[in-house]
Amino acid sequence: MSAQKKFTLSAQKQDSLLLLGIISDEKEYKICWHLNKILGVQLKKSSDFQWMNKQMQSSQAFPCYRDHIANGKSIHLIRNLSAEHIQIYSFQLFDYLFVIPPEHKLFQNSDVITQLRNSNLIRGVYQLDASTLIEWLG
Repeated sequence: MSAQKKFTLSAQKQDSLLLLGIISDEKEYKICWHLNKILGVQLKKSSDFQWMNKQMQSSQAFPCYRDHIANGKSIHLIRNLSAEHIQIYSFQLFDYLFVIPPEHKLFQNSDVITQLRNSNLIRGVYQLDASTLIEWLG
């Protein structure tokens, strides 16, 4: 078996991230394909996002899809449900978290939320306070 890879988001510049909470009943591969199609991105399966659950004192792995951009930055689509059926506490209302750094063209696109809301595969999209990432950068 190969060693488990760990993936974490950098805690730097959280205030400049665009963090969207997505509500959808669709499987992650279908949402990923759909976002690639409607937003012109290239999200691909990546190492799981590792989150330290402070209440349970254990690390949880959440499926993650990434699109790499320049300078080692990436946009991320994180499924908010671990293999143990745990959700990230601060974001329990959302099925997916879509994290867009300011270096990505989508960060400047004011229509990205409208595009997602108009999708028939997505029931809701909400812009979230990116400073709440501090709670789960663990």
